[in-house]
Amino acid sequence: MRENYDVVSASDHEWCTLTRSNWACVGDAYAAVLKRTQPYRPWRFQLANLPQSTRVFADGNSYLAERMTTLLCGCHSTDVFNLDGNTGNSFLAHSAKNNATFLLSAAAASEAFVGNPSP
Repeated sequence: MRENYDVVSASDHEWCTLTRSNWACVGDAYAAVLKRTQPYRPWRFQLANLPQSTRVFADGNSYLAERMTTLLCGCHSTDVFNLDGNTGNSFLAHSAKNNATFLLSAAAASEAFVGNPSP
């Protein structure tokens, strides 16, 4: 993970411990991708900017979690907790500034139900 931190830190991108596959995104090829990619600027969405005592619940699979993690990584002055271990996709985020809370409950895509239930 240190290699990933070094590559991301050398770019204009912000490193985040929540980002999936930090261990796999290393080397010159990944550095080149970062140089071509505009950094995510989270200024428009901050949990602390939502109305007082807002509650947000998101329920989905790892595909949703991947998108929501980007938002959570950009939230400053926010406490973020992984609810199901280092490999899990469920998070609780809370901003003390406005008492806003975001709960993401996400199963791995391979665990999520797809199709019709068996009889």
